[in-house]
Amino acid sequence: MSNPVLCGSCFHSSAPGHVCSHCGAALVERAVPMALPVGTLLDGKFVVGDVLGAPGGFGIAYLGWDRVLQRKVVIKELFPDRLVTRLADGGVDVVELRHRVYFNQQRELFLDEARKLARLDGVDAVARVIHYFAQNDTAYFVMPHVAGTSLARRVAGSGRLPPAQVLQWLWPLAQGLQAIHELGLVHRDIKPENVLIDERDRPVLIDFGNATALHEGQTQLDYVAVSRCFAAPEQYLNDLSRTGPWTDVYAVGALLYFCLSGQRPTDSAVRTAGGELLPLDRLVKGLPALLLQVVDRALAIDPALRPASPAELLAMLEPLRPQAFSWLQALPANDFGARMRRVHEQLSRGAETAFSINPLAGLLQGFWFFSHRLLWPGVAASLFLLLAVAVGLWWRVLPWALPLAWLLAALPCAAYADLLLYRRVATLGASLDLAGDEQRQQAPQWLAAAGAPDPRSMLLGFVPPLLALLMWGLVSDFEEDVRYRVRQAVALGDLRARVAAYVAEHQVPPQTLQDVGASFVPNSELRDLQLKAGVIDLVLAVKGASGRRLRWRLDPTQGWVCESRDLPPQYTPPGCTLAE
Repeated sequence: MSNPVLCGSCFHSSAPGHVCSHCGAALVERAVPMALPVGTLLDGKFVVGDVLGAPGGFGIAYLGWDRVLQRKVVIKELFPDRLVTRLADGGVDVVELRHRVYFNQQRELFLDEARKLARLDGVDAVARVIHYFAQNDTAYFVMPHVAGTSLARRVAGSGRLPPAQVLQWLWPLAQGLQAIHELGLVHRDIKPENVLIDERDRPVLIDFGNATALHEGQTQLDYVAVSRCFAAPEQYLNDLSRTGPWTDVYAVGALLYFCLSGQRPTDSAVRTAGGELLPLDRLVKGLPALLLQVVDRALAIDPALRPASPAELLAMLEPLRPQAFSWLQALPANDFGARMRRVHEQLSRGAETAFSINPLAGLLQGFWFFSHRLLWPGVAASLFLLLAVAVGLWWRVLPWALPLAWLLAALPCAAYADLLLYRRVATLGASLDLAGDEQRQQAPQWLAAAGAPDPRSMLLGFVPPLLALLMWGLVSDFEEDVRYRVRQAVALGDLRARVAAYVAEHQVPPQTLQDVGASFVPNSELRDLQLKAGVIDLVLAVKGASGRRLRWRLDPTQGWVCESRDLPPQYTPPGCTLAE
């Protein structure tokens, strides 16, 4: 049985074959004969994977795996083409002995420049060095793996790129390059293959294998490596003292030429020898005159005619600088969008809160808040109204309590609804990545949906009214049950008949229950019953009216009269009057 092989793309073990059995990537022999084998372990924790792109003049870039942090990385190996060769044990040696001193110097400079690049915190447009080390008689540095597509592939797929998109990428790229120069380094290898556009549509400059310190150490090189079509003419000279930020500015100009036209510019060595650079305005029509002028100056053969730095280049292009796209620009052109802009303007002027009346929110209150997914304001408004319903039912003043509570809640709900909705929409807007055209096109839909009533949340808005109806129904049923039981408890038809018969027979009222041959035992309806001088006194035991008192009095002219002592009116039987 064949032994499994390591996939240089996903770093999982795969069955031997043409493709990885785990990720489907091609398992092919090295296209670069001098590259390290897949699976080589560097510095005790980095596993070498596939070669990334074509080897540069000064080194080889590998996809790698960090065994400690369990993540993909990019490993750059110092391996100057035609200057060194690979030994059988993976080591590196110079092809000609006379280059040994120079290569040793380059290795020390490579590590020193890696230390400087490791300090580039907070510069998103530059892939920062996270580790560096010497091994195999050469040097390495490690950078985070950036998932993205190179500008070379972007142009290959589109032919040419829109000027607005190119300028959108230029600003962070040039600012990152300025940060590199401020560290005392020149990149010297800016080309479409070394600029990635990441998943958030932002440029990232990679591959610092050819970076060089400004005017430090020797100025004469024994070996020259350049990227044709993007290298400045001074890079072909054997003199580092002529290299500076303007050298990278030339490469940026060549990058702009390539992205806007879809063609690589004429190599600077050819131009120096008399070759012609086809003007950009002959390849692409309709470009801004200022952009054409700046690209021409950046591609000047004479360094003195170029912008001296990326910052100067950006200053020249300032009138064309892309404006940051704000989520406010994506708000729909309707009443919702107008209200959100009005709140934003008030807050941006320094107001602690925004004054804006939303009549619909004042009318619907909790239902409006729930519908717009403002949970806690909806709960607060609904609890206030439910409390008013409960008080109104308890005190029998619901027709007055509910409108009063609704009026009291209407003003704060109407006044704060837009502010609360703005805060939620602003949080959503700030979380959107609006750097790319696709995201900008979708942003109005997202924000419009954020301001529209949500059907699922709207269901929550029906809960408080239903609870109020349920409370009213339960209270009504309870009161009806209490009324019915009170009527049953106080009827006493048999006892009243006995008392009336006793009075008719003896012409005097009975004094006790024994006089009429009756007795009383407390039950669930009556707690106490007494007969005194013909008056029947009752103490109710009915739940909801327990302890309340009634009396039946036999009037010579009116007959039996029901008098309530302290029974609530809603439970008082028909015909009963309040006892004096």
